[in-house]
Amino acid sequence: MSTSLLDHFGTLVDPRIDHNKRHALLDILVLVVSALCNNAKGWEAIED
Repeated sequence: MSTSLLDHFGTLVDPRIDHNKRHALLDILVLVVSALCNNAKGWEAIED
């Protein structure tokens, strides 16, 4: 069974105000999931 991150997160509604959006929600989620899969501990590590 193979599913993509888009399948999992594609239907999420972005609660942010439109004029405050600098990055797409899906892009942020992919970066966070990727960092966590690589043992990032905390927001600073995710940012790195």
